[in-house]
Amino acid sequence: MTNQSHNLTHTKVWYLAPECIEDVSTRERLLRWLSVEERDRMQKFHATRHQHTYLVAHALVRGALARELGCAPLELIFENNMFGKPRLVLPDASAKLEFNLSHTEGMCVVAVSRSSRVGCDVESLNQPSLEVDIARNFFTPEESEEILMHPPARQVERLLTYWTLKEAYIKAEGQGLSMGLDTFYFSLQENQPPRLMLKSGAQQPSAAWKFKQIMISDHHLFSVAIEPEQGMDVDIEIKKADWLGRP
Repeated sequence: MTNQSHNLTHTKVWYLAPECIEDVSTRERLLRWLSVEERDRMQKFHATRHQHTYLVAHALVRGALARELGCAPLELIFENNMFGKPRLVLPDASAKLEFNLSHTEGMCVVAVSRSSRVGCDVESLNQPSLEVDIARNFFTPEESEEILMHPPARQVERLLTYWTLKEAYIKAEGQGLSMGLDTFYFSLQENQPPRLMLKSGAQQPSAAWKFKQIMISDHHLFSVAIEPEQGMDVDIEIKKADWLGRP
């Protein structure tokens, strides 16, 4: 149950597996929601399944924001900052809706907030070809060593535990990989929320970020970074976006 207390910073998270959108008429309806630029980018994917994931993911963003604003999804206009993070400029930039999209094999997720910046990442745990050695190249020694302490069967899951948190953080800050994944790490304690830790000389965070991490399906790990309003904790409402497939 969602706590609607005024002492909480509220964030909505909508998720949907692309495979839930099957019929041609629904796909054509969602395609009409996209801008010309979005359609062009979608067509650049060679694989049909990647085109479909792109369509569902970007329709999910437009649908979620349109529900908040009471407008048509096609009316929304976005612009990107210098690092490529999009923000809403029309039809109502004053609404200050913050959002962030993530998608992976089998899952699309968007986080939406009216009061705080957000960043999120979702990853499939079914990645047998993922090599845990990449942690040595992109993560801090603290994280790499902690990953290798786990049994081999759990190391990929642990790698993605850190990866999704890092991605959520840099996306929330809006600066992408320019921040350097090896300049900060996360302390993970049982029954405690993840804590951001900075290496010497690391860029200071622009907010007192709060982090949450959950399994959004049996095989998909989801992390979100939220900028709480001063003195408030964060509240996350997570729902399946069944409405995306309805006329």
